[in-house]
Amino acid sequence: MRSCNIYRGRISHLLGLNPNMSQRRFHRKSRHGCTQCKQSRKKCDENRPQCGRCEKAKQHCSLSEITSKGLIFISTDPTSEHYKKSASTTEPQPDIISHGPSTDASLDDISTSPSFTSTPDSNIYESHFSDTEREGLRLMHHYTLHTAKTLADLTIPTDCDQTIWHTFAVELALENDLVLHGLLSLSALHLALCGISKPRHTILAIHYYDLGLALFRPYLTNITAQNYQSMFTFTCIVMLYAFGIQRCSESTANTIEKR
Repeated sequence: MRSCNIYRGRISHLLGLNPNMSQRRFHRKSRHGCTQCKQSRKKCDENRPQCGRCEKAKQHCSLSEITSKGLIFISTDPTSEHYKKSASTTEPQPDIISHGPSTDASLDDISTSPSFTSTPDSNIYESHFSDTEREGLRLMHHYTLHTAKTLADLTIPTDCDQTIWHTFAVELALENDLVLHGLLSLSALHLALCGISKPRHTILAIHYYDLGLALFRPYLTNITAQNYQSMFTFTCIVMLYAFGIQRCSESTANTIEKR
C-alpha cells in the first residue's frame, strides 16, 4: 500500500537506512544548530535530542525541546557521544534488516538493538499514546487476527472471496471513521462472546457502535459515489452487531439469574 511505503520511507530516513541518501557533509554551513553552540560560536553537530558539545558539557541543549511533542530523533553518527553511550551499554547484535530472501526479525532482536536499548535518557523514548488509543490498537489487532476470519466464515461462502472482511473492510476503515468504529465494535463484541473480560468488552462494543452510529445518521440523507461503500459496510456491521449484542445480553441475564 502507498501509505505503508510512505511510513517505511520516513522510518528509513530517520534511521539512516536509505542507501540512496547522500552522505552528510560535516563542513556544510547550517543554521539548524542549537542555541548554545551559536552563542559560543562553536560548530554544532546537530545530533538530537542533544548535540555532542552540550552532552559533553552536561548542559541543556535547545535541540532537546524538539522532542517535547513526541518526535524522536535517533543519531546514526558513530562519532557522536550519544551514539557511543548507547552502543557501549549493549553487546553487538546482528543486523535486523535482512538483505536475503528472509525478512523475518524477532522482537528480541529489535528490543536489544542499540537504538532501542534502555539508557538513563530512556524517558525521552516513552510512548505518548493515550489509554483509548492503545485500546483501539489492541482491538484492531484482534480484529485482523481473529474477528475478520470469523466474520468471513459466518457471512461468505467458502467458494467465494473471503478476504473482504480482512482487506477491503480494513482499507475502508483507514479512510472512514464510520467503518473504523464499526470494526472496533465487532472486535470488542467478538472478545466478549469468547468470554474474555466480557463486561468490559461489551461496554467497549456498545461505545464504538454508538460512535459509528452517530456518524452514520448524516450519511442517510447524503449518499454519494464516495461514501456508498462505507455506508453499505456499516449496514452489514449493524446487522452483525444486533445479533451479537443480543447474545451477550442473554448470557449476562442468565448469569444474573443463576446468582
